[in-house]
Amino acid sequence: MRTLLSPLLLAIFGISLSSHSSAQEPFLHPHCFADFSKSMFSGEGVNAEKPLNCDPELTKLPVEAHTWDNQGEQQTSFSSDNPEDPEYPGYAGFNSYSLFRSFETGDGGELAFLELMFNTGGSGHFGLLAMVNKEASGAAYPLWWQWAGDRCNDGYPSFIGMANEQLFYSVAATPFRLLNPLDDTDWRMQSMLEMLNPAATGNTPTTLGGWQPYDDLSNCAACCAGERVYAMSLTNGFSRMVGVKLDAEAFKQETQGEVQACVNQWFSQSEFAAIERSALVDFETWQPALKQIQNACIQQKPLK
Repeated sequence: MRTLLSPLLLAIFGISLSSHSSAQEPFLHPHCFADFSKSMFSGEGVNAEKPLNCDPELTKLPVEAHTWDNQGEQQTSFSSDNPEDPEYPGYAGFNSYSLFRSFETGDGGELAFLELMFNTGGSGHFGLLAMVNKEASGAAYPLWWQWAGDRCNDGYPSFIGMANEQLFYSVAATPFRLLNPLDDTDWRMQSMLEMLNPAATGNTPTTLGGWQPYDDLSNCAACCAGERVYAMSLTNGFSRMVGVKLDAEAFKQETQGEVQACVNQWFSQSEFAAIERSALVDFETWQPALKQIQNACIQQKPLK
């Protein structure tokens, strides 16, 4: 993550945001954000001192706009397919983004809050939140970015709004992640490491009830059951998890894992069964519920 809270940004942060932009024209060509997708796989990072590389050849590729209703508000994404790699024939994925909000900076430039998505030809759809400043010359610099995950595994990042000098955003969550909201372990990678080295199981992080993702609780990349909500301080760039949003119907329909059925039964009888999809359940309210779930279902698969 990169944080650069300039006086310009702090001035703009005084504006409260609450909905997605209805912009119909691209802020930049989607392939201008290829630096982010490349950095994810190379591990080299993005250089905030250099403008994003809007490759002239790539920016000739066609852009598709997709507009849909997002909880009562219109949202538009812009995407462009990656060119086919001669060494690896076949579909090469895409770069895509939605513009949450943009503001004129007073010097002919524009600051944009962007929700980005990258695909490299496989099943993964990796997300990223970014603030990008486009100067009057057209050169665009990344000011801040926050990586997200793959689809329901901490992906589909979304800006929520700003208040009290904090930027609020969310990432998708599976039932497992909702029951372990402070955990940020990449469990897919953890599972692969444990298969390659069984001795690594001793380093497995502590989880609610000792229950594991996939085997005990739903955690697949298509198992979205809500979101984790974060607040980032606009003064020091520190992010903290403040609560969750629950998709009650989706939660109750998940079946992966030996303990999930018990959890679903508890959930169906709880105060959260009828909660509105957009409602924020703060961590102080959700934490006692987690203890209740553990007490209700621990006999389903007792701790070893």
